[in-house]
Amino acid sequence: MTLDDVAQKYAETTAAILMCGREKYFESALRLLYSGIDSLSWLYSDQNDLEKRNVRNEYEGWVNIFLLPELKKFGYDCTATEIYYARCSQLHTFSAIAKKQGDNRIVAYASGDGENMNKVNQGLPDIEKMSNGKRFVIIHIGDLVQGFINGTSHFFKLTEEDEELSNKVIEKADFYYAPLDTKVLNKEQNR
Repeated sequence: MTLDDVAQKYAETTAAILMCGREKYFESALRLLYSGIDSLSWLYSDQNDLEKRNVRNEYEGWVNIFLLPELKKFGYDCTATEIYYARCSQLHTFSAIAKKQGDNRIVAYASGDGENMNKVNQGLPDIEKMSNGKRFVIIHIGDLVQGFINGTSHFFKLTEEDEELSNKVIEKADFYYAPLDTKVLNKEQNR
């Protein structure tokens, strides 16, 4: 598999995220986004052996380098740990909280225009009171998606420039599934 093949997989993932967004399947979009970060963080890591992988450290590392700088451009102050727990909550419980959430702020999401985001932020103190003192960080789902897109683009530009990273990515990509024949997919849909 080539670096272009790997980049194409993430372009397809991004297209699926955007398709879910257009259909207002926001939670499905989040699950694709967070699992995309998960796999990108593995590609970026030095660990080939999945049994020895420290998922949380790798995930937070990728988020710190590639996602948070993009989110900061939009004015967010969330942490890699908060994003990691958002990932856990979406992938493991389909809810807002994750195992070992502790005192970390819970990531909540807004959609719509800027006026809607302002309403959500204004209501945040009331939400926190009703949730037994839990604290939240509100992220507009469109900003999160754009941050993912920009961060992924930065990752692949860095991969093209860094031969060692490129070799790591290509080596790990040997474990990826080959592209499916669309005829197979169409046949399954017609059953």
